Amino acid sequence: MVRSLILLVAAFASCLLYSEAFTPHHVELRRLSPLHHAECDSPPPLDEEEIRQIEAAELRKKLRFRKLVEESVAVSNPEHLPKLLANNIEVIAALEGPQGANIINEIVEDAKSEGEDQFNRTVVVIESILNFAESFVEEAEKMDMKNKKLLGKIINAMKSSEDAMDELMEAEKENFSAGFLRHIEGECERIINAPKVTPESTRLIETLRVIQTRVLEEIGSEMGEATLVLGQLMGYDDKDELLGVLDAGLTVQGREFAVEMKGLTEEALQGFESVHGGVEPELVERVSIIDQRLTGYLEETNEFQ
Repeated sequence: MVRSLILLVAAFASCLLYSEAFTPHHVELRRLSPLHHAECDSPPPLDEEEIRQIEAAELRKKLRFRKLVEESVAVSNPEHLPKLLANNIEVIAALEGPQGANIINEIVEDAKSEGEDQFNRTVVVIESILNFAESFVEEAEKMDMKNKKLLGKIINAMKSSEDAMDELMEAEKENFSAGFLRHIEGECERIINAPKVTPESTRLIETLRVIQTRVLEEIGSEMGEATLVLGQLMGYDDKDELLGVLDAGLTVQGREFAVEMKGLTEEALQGFESVHGGVEPELVERVSIIDQRLTGYLEETNEFQ
């Protein structure tokens, strides 16, 4: 149940740690090295405002990565380091090309002035970060290929017959993950953002949406409606909209449904506390908002019983 809940929450909140979402960074990540300086063509002249914006962006990158290095050096148990790095994969991925190499070089040089011990620990941590990034990209590429093959199998089954589709969905249920749902969504966005939309691409988007719905149904069939609804609520960024949808669901489903969902939110919040390195603040906030509204609803309905 906990695994399924996390899958649904992650699918709609986009916070699953290991996903193919960062695959486009694989070239830059592989190039990261304190000694790497890529050759590039001379850029066009920049005005003062553009220069300030670039400098501010580089400073933010440097500060975020420096903070990550400091936190990594402070980790006493090496087994906890991968979780910390996974939670900060966007910080690592932002270190692209020669600018990233310069940031790393600067941090290493600063560590020299803090003594040999600090310098050695900093170098070891940075090497660990770069190795993690390499492994992450390789795993992301494998996941991307796996999801492409699975999506292709489902599309082919849809072309065959409804029975073939049903059989495949049942057989592949264990392979349906938050990463696979995001892969489908990514394919939809890629087609929608294409320079030219054709009747064929429109039909493909419709097909992908049908598959997306079926995957969600298969995941939700074993978890109960409350878990599925909770996962869907994670997709709302606006608090008022989230609460509006939740209230509408409570009106239709009633108290028993609220009790079931309340158990899920409490379980999720307790689980977040045990995650080393923390959980995305936005995710915790959304679940907390839902939990508080459920508490209020149960208190209100209890007065009439």
